Amino acid sequence: MVKKIDGTRVREINGRIVVDNDPEIEAELNGGQVEQREMWAGIKELSDEYQAKRAEHWDKKLQDALSPAPPPRIEPAPPVADTAQPAPQAETKEQRQDRRLQACIEDGLEMLTKAALLRLPDGVGRLAEIEGVKRQSFSIDVKAAQRRRANAARDGGQ
Repeated sequence: MVKKIDGTRVREINGRIVVDNDPEIEAELNGGQVEQREMWAGIKELSDEYQAKRAEHWDKKLQDALSPAPPPRIEPAPPVADTAQPAPQAETKEQRQDRRLQACIEDGLEMLTKAALLRLPDGVGRLAEIEGVKRQSFSIDVKAAQRRRANAARDGGQ
């Protein structure tokens, strides 16, 4: 069998290794050095395999470190029996108007006269401030409540 290693022809003749043009290598190989070379070749092969697996391992670690973490799983809260009191219902427009008219009456303002239907008495602005609204919107509500009461009295009297 003939092999060529690094440009040098190597052959085996009758169990002896013959290296063309290099008697020192030939002597080393025939003096038991062949097994040592095979051993080094095996070690090199194992080392290459180890390096490849190590590179794969670190590539995977690097990819894991650089890839974004999955979002945390948020468990839904367990259902809770509704024991809270129901929220009070919002005040209707008519209820608000009647409440504002009643506040004027309780404050002693003359609200149920014909004159009060035309021009609201002094003091309405102060009540509007107490309620935290502008005088104009307070007056509009009071007049609407007055008209509704006057219409109800008129319709109820027939």
